[in-house]
Amino acid sequence: GTAYISNTRQSVIYKISAETLSADEVEVDGIHSVTLGHGFSSLVVLDDRTLVAGNAASGRIWKIDAHTFKAIELLKDRRLVG
Repeated sequence: GTAYISNTRQSVIYKISAETLSADEVEVDGIHSVTLGHGFSSLVVLDDRTLVAGNAASGRIWKIDAHTFKAIELLKDRRLVG
């Protein structure tokens, strides 16, 4: 399996191999609205290996393909609060 870790300072994800335990930093494509200092404060891996990442400061949430690391912003017309 593979583990994923988010970074709260920048829009990157660390992909960790179960076989080698090595970590690769992967830049997420398609996130232009996240500025330096505001990365992903939450990360969820779904059963189909789709990632869902959120940024608490901006209230934005993205769906990220775990193979291509291309992101699509969800709920573009709304911001999550609470």
